[in-house]
Order: sequence, then C-alpha cells, then structure tokens
Amino acid sequence: MAIKQSLEANKNFILDSLPTQELKDDFLKSLENAPESVEAPSLEQQVKEAEAPDYITEEMYAGIKTELENMKPVPKMTPEEEKAAIEEGLKNPPKSDANNEEE
Repeated sequence: MAIKQSLEANKNFILDSLPTQELKDDFLKSLENAPESVEAPSLEQQVKEAEAPDYITEEMYAGIKTELENMKPVPKMTPEEEKAAIEEGLKNPPKSDANNEEE
C-alpha cells in the first residue's frame, strides 16, 4: 500500500481541509516522515480485528435479531400530518439544554 504516494496525491485537498496553520504544519512535517508503503495485515490480524469482544454473546445477537424481526416500521406521515407536526413544534418548541442554561 503506497501511503506516501497517496498522501502526496491528496496533499492539497488535505491542506485545504485542515482548519489551522498549526495542523497544516504538522501534516507537512509528518508527510516527510511517512513510510513509502505499509505491509498488508496478516490474516491472523484481520481475524482478530473482526472478532467480537468476549463480552458479546450469542444471546445478544439472538436478542437483537429477534427485536429487528419483530419491529414494525413507523408509518409515514401524510403531508397534512407533517405540516401539523411542524406547526405544533413551532408553537411549543422542545426545551433543550441550551435553552435551560439561558434561563
């Protein structure tokens, strides 16, 4: 995998995406030290990353599967219901943490 080549090819895009000059300078410094390529992970490493943690049990998977199978889709709102919900929300806006801090 040609990391340095990829970074060089996308250098301008990456620099444009970074918000501060400090981050841009750090990127340029790290670009100089970037390895030319990286060895692909071994099959053993890939399997280890793909395995679920020990605390995930088959019962958890079965429970989630059952929940998804039994889930009923939420019916779509009609345009009239949607408009009424928007108007209700404008009349009685939900209280957020930001609103509570101002009071």
